[in-house]
Amino acid sequence: MNNPELINTIRILRRKAKSGPPFWKAIADELDKSKRKRISVNVSLINRLSKEGDIVAVPGKVLGTGNLEHPVTVAAFSFSSTARRKIEEAKGRIMRLKDLPEMDEEISAIKILK
Repeated sequence: MNNPELINTIRILRRKAKSGPPFWKAIADELDKSKRKRISVNVSLINRLSKEGDIVAVPGKVLGTGNLEHPVTVAAFSFSSTARRKIEEAKGRIMRLKDLPEMDEEISAIKILK
């Protein structure tokens, strides 16, 4: 693994897991897989499995296939340009995964999509 951004994100999430719930370790473990095994989620899956106002964590990449019909906050390691555009058009919010632990939301309010 040579991506310094990825290494830093995993480090932040594991550090958070030491002082908090194991939720953060689960996300870090998913990111720590090889690129071939890392998760990719389409916008259509986010649309089906979330509702307006939800917070969704994707330990991998969000791809732009499908449509998003309601605003959601999506935190992921990376986004395709089409996925960014579709989330923003639906009045949703895009976040980096490493910024998610700093939110004041309850962990039970965050959905991990795989």
